[in-house]
Parts: sequence; C-alpha cells; structure tokens
Amino acid sequence: MKHLFLALLLLFPAGAFAQHGHAPAKEPAPAALSSGLGDINHPVSTTNAEAQEFFNQGLAYLYAFNHEEAVRSFKQATQLDPQLAMGYWGMALALGSNYNVQADGPSLLTAYANLQKAIELAPKASEHERAYIDALAKRYSSDVQADQKKLAVDYKNAMGELAKRYPDDLDAATLYAESMMNLTPWKLWSLDGKPNADTLEIVTVLENVLRRNPNHTGANHYYIHAVEASNNPDRALPSAARLGKIAPKAGHLVHMPSHIYIRTGDYNEAAQSNVDAIVADREYIQKTGAQGLYTMMYYNHNIHFLSSASAFKGRYADSIKSARELETNVSPHLKAMPMLEMFRPYSIVAMTRFNRWDEILKEPKPDASLKITTGFWHFARGSAYAATGQPAPADAELKALQAVIKTVPADEAMGNNVAVDVLKIADFALAGKIAFARGDKQAAFDLLNKAAAAEDATNYNEPAEWDLPVREVLGGLLLTSREYTAAEKAFRDELKRHPRNGRALFGLSESLKQQGKQSSAQMVWREYEEAWKAAEAKLTVADLTGIQAKTVSGATATNTSTQVQFSSVLLKTGVRLRYAYQGDENGIPVILLHGYTDSWFSFSQIMPLMDQKYRVYTLDQRGHGDSDRPMGGYAMQQFAGDVIAFMDAMKIQQATVVGHSMGSFVAQHLAVAAPERVKKLVLAATATTVHTNDLARQLQRDVNALTDPVPEKFVYEFQLSTAFQPLSNDFFQTVLKESKKLPAHVWREVMAEMMSPDTAVQLKKIKAPTLILWGDKDFFPRSEQDSLVSALPNAVLKVYKDTGHALHWERPETFATDLKTFINSDLQAFAKQ
Repeated sequence: MKHLFLALLLLFPAGAFAQHGHAPAKEPAPAALSSGLGDINHPVSTTNAEAQEFFNQGLAYLYAFNHEEAVRSFKQATQLDPQLAMGYWGMALALGSNYNVQADGPSLLTAYANLQKAIELAPKASEHERAYIDALAKRYSSDVQADQKKLAVDYKNAMGELAKRYPDDLDAATLYAESMMNLTPWKLWSLDGKPNADTLEIVTVLENVLRRNPNHTGANHYYIHAVEASNNPDRALPSAARLGKIAPKAGHLVHMPSHIYIRTGDYNEAAQSNVDAIVADREYIQKTGAQGLYTMMYYNHNIHFLSSASAFKGRYADSIKSARELETNVSPHLKAMPMLEMFRPYSIVAMTRFNRWDEILKEPKPDASLKITTGFWHFARGSAYAATGQPAPADAELKALQAVIKTVPADEAMGNNVAVDVLKIADFALAGKIAFARGDKQAAFDLLNKAAAAEDATNYNEPAEWDLPVREVLGGLLLTSREYTAAEKAFRDELKRHPRNGRALFGLSESLKQQGKQSSAQMVWREYEEAWKAAEAKLTVADLTGIQAKTVSGATATNTSTQVQFSSVLLKTGVRLRYAYQGDENGIPVILLHGYTDSWFSFSQIMPLMDQKYRVYTLDQRGHGDSDRPMGGYAMQQFAGDVIAFMDAMKIQQATVVGHSMGSFVAQHLAVAAPERVKKLVLAATATTVHTNDLARQLQRDVNALTDPVPEKFVYEFQLSTAFQPLSNDFFQTVLKESKKLPAHVWREVMAEMMSPDTAVQLKKIKAPTLILWGDKDFFPRSEQDSLVSALPNAVLKVYKDTGHALHWERPETFATDLKTFINSDLQAFAKQ
C-alpha cells in the first residue's frame, strides 16, 4: 500500500471518492469524540478538558492510520483552545508522510503552515511540548522541492534525541520508531529475512514500549509492521491478540492482527479480524460520512484481505463474495484513483485459485485501459484453456498477456511492487501450464520454477500482489508426473512462504506417501485436516493442478438424445441389483462391470460417449452402489452368477462384457462359466491373480481393520491411489460418495474373495476375443499383462501411457473409442490399428 499520495486527495473533489457500496454519501459530520479507540492520554498545555480529549483522540487516530480523522480531531482541539500549540503540531504530523503514504505538494505545504502556527504558539507550551515541535520542524520546509529524504532523516535524529531526553515518554519512543520506519516503508527486511538499516533498533524501541505498556495502540500497531516481513513474525502474536480488543472501534487496528495471522498460517483468525474490521469501519463511515483515502484504501484493504484469507481456508463462496464486493467498490473510482486497480483483478484471482474455469471463460473482458486487470484476465483464461486440454486457445491468451505486459510502463505500481514484475510471474506460469498441457513436462517444470523464482523476487505485501502461489500448481503437476521428491521440495518451499497452507500440506502429505514415508505423511495429513477443517470440500491432486478430466459435450457425443436411465431387478440369485442403461433397446448389448467399492458411476464418463446403436448396461454389483448388500456371498463366481442372471432377466443372449479391476475378474469367471454368453471381452486394469500383489496384501490388512462407519479419510486415500492423471473434483467427490455407501463388512468380504487363490481362472478356457487395456502406471505390473496375453487363446494388449489403475476415469475418450472400435472389428484388425 505504500505507493499512495495524499496529493491525489487534493487533486480530485471529495465526490470522486464518495460512496462505494457500504454507506450513503453525505457531508462529513463535525468532529466528535468517540470511544473504543484505545487508551491514549498524552497531556498537553490546555485548561480546556474537551480540547485535551480531542488531542488524545487525534493521536489515537494517528496511531490507527486514520490520518484524515486525526487532522479533524487535532483541528477541533485548536478550535476549542486556539492557543494549543500541540494541536497544530498534531495536524502537521498527520499531514506528513507515513508508512503507507508519501506526502507531496499541497499536503506538505499545509503541514508546514500548521507547524509554523505551532512554533508561533510554542512559548505558551511546556518545555516537553516545545521539544516535540522543534523535532517536527526538522521535517518540513517551505520549499516543496527540498530534499524530503534528508528532512525525514533529520526528523528521525531529532526524535531519537527527544526519546532519550524523556525516557518515560512512551509516545516519544513510539513516534521515534515510526520516524525510522518511514525512512524505508515496507522494506524493513530483505527478501531473505535480513534486517535493513534501523530495523533492529525499531524492534528494540517498540519492544521496550510494550514491556512498559502492553496496551499502547501505536506501539502494538507499529510492532506488527516492524516484524511481519521477518523470518519470525510470530513474536508479534501477543500484539495481534491484544490490538483488536483494546481499540475495537478503530477499524484498521482491528484489521492489523491479520498481518501476523496470515504469516503464521492462522487463516481463520486472519479472516475473522477482517470481518470485525469491516463492521467497525462501516460503523465509522456511517457515523461520520467520511470519504477519501481511508474509506477507499483502508476499508477496501479489509475486504481484499478477507477474500485472500478465505481462499487460504478453502472457502470459495466467501472469497468470491468479498472479491466481488471489492470490485464493486473500486470500479467507479479507478480513473480518479488509479492505484485502486491493485484491488480490481481479485475476482479473477479467486476464480483461478479455485479452478472455476467455466466462470472464468464467461468473465467479460475488462476495459483496455485497465492493463493490470486485463493481464490477469488473459492469464486466467489461458489457465482455463490449458487445464481443459485446449493448448491452442491457451497459447492465444498467453500471446495476448505478453502483448499487454509490453504496454505497461516499467514503473507502474501495483501495491508494493511494479506491475511488470507481478505480470512476469503470470507469463512464466501460464507458459508452464501450456507446456504441460502439450505433454512437454520438462519445459513445464522449468517455466514454473522460473515463475516461482519471480514470485520469490517480489516485494513483501499482505495480501501479496501475486496471490496465486505458484508452487501449489508446480507441486501438483510434479505429483501427477510421479516426481515425488521434487514435489515434496516444492510443497516444503511453499510452506516456508505460507505456513499451514492447506493446499501445500495436502500435496506434501501425498508426496511423502508416494515415497513410502508413511509416518511423516500421516503427521502432515493431520496438519492438513486441521488447516482445512473449515473448507467447503476436501482436496484432490486435481485441485492443485487445476487440470480437469475431459468431459463430453453435446457437440462430441453422438448419442446426445440418449440419457442414462435407472432401474432395478430381483435376480434368481436372490439379489436385487440396481443398474443404469441407455441406448436403443434393440442395439448391440454391452455390459460394464465396475471395480472394488465402485458403482455404475465408475462408467459415467464412458456412457455418454457410446453411440445410440449400443444398448449399454452398467450394474451396481452386489454389495455396491444401491444394490443389495448380503452378509456373505462375495466370491467372484457369485458376482458372475449375478451377471448371467441379469442377462436372463433382460433376455440378452450374448453381450460384449467389459470389466474394470474387480469387474475384470468377474468378467473372467463369466467367460469361463458361460462362454456362449460372451461375444467379446474387455479386461481393464486386470491381472491373472491378486493374492500375490504386495500392494493388494497391504490393502487387505488395512481393510480388515475397518469398522463402521468406514473413515472418510480411508476411502479418500484408497480412491486417490487408483488414478495417476488428475481427475475433476466433482467427479472424484461422487466416486467417494459411492464408495462410502459400502459398510465395512462388504469391504472386508469382497477383498477376502479377491485375495483368494480361487479367484484365478483357467484362462485357456476363455474363447472370446479379448482386449486387455492397461495403464503403464498401474500397480498391476506389465508382467501380469504379458502372462494374460500368453495364456488367453485370442487376446491383444493395448497400453495407455502415463495412466494409472483407473484408466477409464483418466482417459475416458480413448477408452470409449477403443471399446467401440473393438466391438466393430475383429481382433486382428484392432491389433493393426
């Protein structure tokens, strides 16, 4: 917030900064005394008790960075006591530069004029007060072209002498610390956390004040700013805990704890501080009719901060609500106050953080004059296209982004940074996402590492000007590429920037788990659950990468008029099965058999891709989905008996049978038990047997320990482990919902039967042409697939590159195309394709 100039307030009429969504515009009310601003009492030479109160209030507002209101209070004090030199001193002090505002032009002249009045009245003041006035005289000149930096240094030195001369004057010490802070605002620490000039003395001075008066609002406020960018901002947690309570009506002070909470990973507390600050500031604005810098910058800063903290909590609805309010507030005033554009793109930021690609692509293009916002808009659109597998339009957005960057002046500010440095991160990050979408992973990682380095090189601010942590995406893409060690480093580096970032903790836990570091993974997982407890939804790797599983639109599906329907049937085996079906009832029969703990929904992405000429049935097998769950009876032969009984009930003489994982073992038994009923056989993510697989044995040990209700975390980790490529959040959440329908006894009994050596069949008895589909990242090894091809009389293998066990989830279009091609051609012809 440092690139603000009081001169702007003098260049534009008050109406330019009028109401922005929270209060009706009205003339400012006369200065009045208020409570709840903190216990500030600095005695000055006046016999007018009310003038003393207004002086104290002016100092309280100054400590609360409401400098306009401070000036009004100090002025009221001089109207009550025209001889009050310190009232003019206060106006001069408040009109000068501060940590967020570099004063210029008319404001400096007005400050100088008030200071001259203070000097004129100084003989009527005490020696102590004259020392304050003499020190401030070092700060101002009648020549606005004077060296302001030298004047500020002279003032700092004078305040240092004043603080030494009056060691029991805690206001003097506090203002001395502020005078040092104002020499290098927002640059008290280097990017690697080393103190800059005067920083350690600032910290020491403020800590001494707080030891003597822990409730000093100015010292607490300045101390938060003094240490927030350091490597140990947690030392200001006591100040954060106090400040909002001791000054509940000073909105900016109520907000200030969030500067520490967001650095310590206390995102719930950061959000609440800003909720409370918004309430306090709205009350202040309604009461006073205030307009100007405080209402436009400080009030909106609360809303901005709330949107950011909500995003870190996983609360999209809260984040976008605040971002839209911010957008509404600042949009009418961007021409009058261009620095407000730092707030304008935040709706786009919130949508990008939560992968709301459809919403982003509907977002209207900003006014071309808003170059920063337009740059973010192109970045978000490019990210949406890359995430949905459309690299060509993503490239077009990247080129548009780069063209915008070239038109941004090199010194145009964005918060505490220059805009081109912030947009450079967008350039690298989008280029990396596009490279990944094109399959060039090494280029993607190189570009995203450059983006992360550019993010690290930006100046400190809260919220950050680039509030889309690059390493969340980088780590997620490394996870999907099985670069688990590199992913671990990316997430650990992100946690250094944002402690307790739930997305980074989730990614770190996953990367540790995949490296076999189970103990560490579990510890980090507990941290994730605590950090993410208020979130709207659990995370998946896809939430980190933003990459959606491909979905089918009406333009690509050939059976758009066909919808999935549902029914149930009581079989002669005594089990009632629910099933989904679609297509011409006289069409080519296809039966789809899902895997362990799944349901018909496992094939929900395949069914829309099947043409009308196929009559497709997808069963909820016994114990699964919404079918019956008997106690016992889960041998693969019994599952196969259900399929035969289903075919009898549906009067299906012969069908192409497709089985995934557990369903593939059911399909094998079906093809042996009733070979005449199986025209063609598709075995996906299959094997000759399960009981020899080490991962399956470990899973069985875990499953045997399950009790009802089956822990959501267990279901989540199990299903997540089946996919190598990222899945859409909506799809994955439904998969979890279906799996959670199973009671623990079904998990145990089905697993026991799958692990039985009796699960294996005499493969040579399978006569149907057989297509084996296998992902090269599956936990069933390639050797198993080769054994199947050798044992089956009439089989062909197709390998899906960079694909896991859930290949029909990860590659639905390819899976459906292969299935249709296989049905419509003989095995030899398919093999040649």
